[in-house]
Amino acid sequence: CPMDKRLKFVQYRREVNQTVYRIKDSQDCLSCIHYGECTTSKQGRQIKRLKNEVLKERLSEDYLSEAGQSIYKRRKSRAELPFGHIKHNMNGRQFLMRGLDLVKAEFSIFSSGFNIRRMITLLGGANNMVTALKDV
Repeated sequence: CPMDKRLKFVQYRREVNQTVYRIKDSQDCLSCIHYGECTTSKQGRQIKRLKNEVLKERLSEDYLSEAGQSIYKRRKSRAELPFGHIKHNMNGRQFLMRGLDLVKAEFSIFSSGFNIRRMITLLGGANNMVTALKDV
């Protein structure tokens, strides 16, 4: 609260993983000079926070830092490549199957196709790949 009034814990909403805090006395908000800026509710100010909101804010600060941006640029070029390739070149934008086991199987097929294609690119063609695999 801008006037340093304490908000008390009201409830934890499990279905959306939120903690709800509300001003103790609604009259404090209605008579406040900031009424209309921080809340327009007749019941007073209410704040909903995620269970891990502190962690989320810390990660956001780390991401916006100079070190975080350099890490993200490196990650963007390495870790995102397979997913972009699968989505764009292999037409894997959505799963055709339903259920966790079937989706895992479908993604395994996409991953295997990506890995085979990557091996062909790195080894210089299908003939070279077969030769290299025979030597293993």
